[in-house]
Amino acid sequence: MIERIGQDALPGRLRIVVTKDDENAEQMAERTSDYAKRVLSPIPAAERGYVEAVIMPHATRRSVARALVMLRHKTLERPWKKHGNIPL
Repeated sequence: MIERIGQDALPGRLRIVVTKDDENAEQMAERTSDYAKRVLSPIPAAERGYVEAVIMPHATRRSVARALVMLRHKTLERPWKKHGNIPL
């Protein structure tokens, strides 16, 4: 199952989003679940382009290993020095 992002502060954030004071418990629970589905899951963020990739927990080791293999022989090309030390 995909871990939810930032679920600890959900009630506080929802109180900021919901501005009506006359909300009953059922409506608040419904809005909480709707908000959690829309905002806290990484899948909608990936669909919108905010996240490059969603890595499932069972595929984490493979993804990290691939990234490290790609970086193994990477070399940095530094630009030439434009100015040297002036003679004193």
